[in-house]
Amino acid sequence: MALELLIGAYVEWRQHRDGIDKEGHFYKTQSQDGNVMIRPHPQVAMMADAWKRLRSMLTEFGMTPASRSKVPSPEPGSLDPFSKFLSAREE
Repeated sequence: MALELLIGAYVEWRQHRDGIDKEGHFYKTQSQDGNVMIRPHPQVAMMADAWKRLRSMLTEFGMTPASRSKVPSPEPGSLDPFSKFLSAREE
């Protein structure tokens, strides 16, 4: 389920990013008194929200530089279980 949340957040972020790339970060609107106002595109806020969720899930999976340093790594020279399995089959 966590992987599904990570993928969903990325897809949502990418859709908003593509929309902003196509339409721009801002749009113009005219107020009732005739003044032109420049407003942020609504997808900017939605993209920011999706990014927060995406970054959170990336951290959960150890996929950011800071979180990667907290993931234990095997000692140098030791074989991981899959490598042990493969070398045992070759004998």
